[in-house]
Amino acid sequence: MKPTLGQMLMGAASTLNDEIAPHIDDGAPVAIGHVGTLGLILACMAQEADRAVETAVREQDAIRALFADAAKAPLPRDLAIRLKAAAADDARPSLKLTDLEAQNAKLKRLLMTLLETLEAEHFDWAVALEARVWTILKTGAERRALYLPVL
Repeated sequence: MKPTLGQMLMGAASTLNDEIAPHIDDGAPVAIGHVGTLGLILACMAQEADRAVETAVREQDAIRALFADAAKAPLPRDLAIRLKAAAADDARPSLKLTDLEAQNAKLKRLLMTLLETLEAEHFDWAVALEARVWTILKTGAERRALYLPVL
């Protein structure tokens, strides 16, 4: 059986905390702190390794769905055209996390432009779209939340 990336990272975290830290001389509190910090970082990486691709893909899908709806709203023509194009461009060059994050960054720049435009409007349609933008951002942050394990 091949261990998952998350299992390997958690194993490394446990080894640092359970097998290495106890053997560091009490006169080296900085070293003990560094080993503990590295263990915590590895545990957080294990969480992110398991979910990062799914988080990025779901976020892209939600942003593109919002763009498709927003493109139908009475927005400035150039923005509506950009939103429509981004909504239609659902091709993913790969599922590599670096590629997905690059796509997300591009989509989020347009999302921020949309948000700035919506915040200047005071109509019900703009308020509803603005709420959807904030929901997407909140959901993305919640999906990326790190839960610190007891080590």
